[in-house]
Amino acid sequence: CDLYCNAVTTNCTGGNQQYTDLATCKQTCGATAKWSLGQAGDVSGDSVYCRYAQANSAALAPATFCGAAGPTGGNICGGWCDSYCDMMQNGCPGTYASTNDCLTACGGFPTAGTIGSNTGNSVQCRTFYAVAAPASAAPATYCGYASAVSSRCTNVTDLSGWKIEQTTSTQAYTFPPGTLVTTGGYLILSRASAKADFEAFWGVTLGPNVTFVQSAFTANSSTACPQINGDESYLLRRADTTTADGPTVVMTTGGKFIFNRTDMTYAANSSSGWSVGDYTVKANATPGAGQTPGKVTGPYISEFADAAGTNNFVYEYVEVFVDPGP
Repeated sequence: CDLYCNAVTTNCTGGNQQYTDLATCKQTCGATAKWSLGQAGDVSGDSVYCRYAQANSAALAPATFCGAAGPTGGNICGGWCDSYCDMMQNGCPGTYASTNDCLTACGGFPTAGTIGSNTGNSVQCRTFYAVAAPASAAPATYCGYASAVSSRCTNVTDLSGWKIEQTTSTQAYTFPPGTLVTTGGYLILSRASAKADFEAFWGVTLGPNVTFVQSAFTANSSTACPQINGDESYLLRRADTTTADGPTVVMTTGGKFIFNRTDMTYAANSSSGWSVGDYTVKANATPGAGQTPGKVTGPYISEFADAAGTNNFVYEYVEVFVDPGP
């Protein structure tokens, strides 16, 4: 590792730099990745000697060889996922149950990212954070960034700390840490029903682009939100308490309706931007569907619904859509 790290930190600098410093390289080589030594002269395979050979060649052509000399191996010194999973299993233990689980998850990551990138949905971005994690001030946070559900390397929006407020009462719900929503997807805030029961009641199967949150385990809990009885409106606040959307139009007195956002050119409190349907017709509800992306950028309240039937108020919900923008 000493010979390799001296070579790669000397020959791969500037725009071709692979490690923050010599110490990070030695940490990665000897502890985080624990690559096999390989054989002198190797120019392929997930090993130290392969990377060492690429680092030496980089002295003459850094742009050509530094990618393969670095922690990712450049898909030459090991496959993208071999290198990534080496580092995750040793540097971020517990993120995946096994190496096979890591390789399976990694197989779904796009591979067209840029080596050294710290944003964008790619294996290269996750590898960046896997390398950085052990020496960072917050290893667990960086391991999260390196994981399959990375908030920095996936097309997701982090709604942790955001809040839905029911503006005609004291009801509110703050989304817990780790509340990630696929950009272009939905968040469903259910009053008090589990996901399977919610799907059965409304006759839907929520897709993988839907994040489901149960606000409470009993419908009359002080934390249960929404609580629809009529005359409610809803407001979406960011984690910094600024308003992202709302207040919305007001639920009909006595409830018994489903409101769907239909036109984002109108303010949230304008009835012209919403359709209203009878809550006894479940087809009027479209949880996890129904929005047309490209109207605005970011999260907004897209639907809220009362639920018909005795004691079925547990199935009331507010929906947020995360619009990827034009």
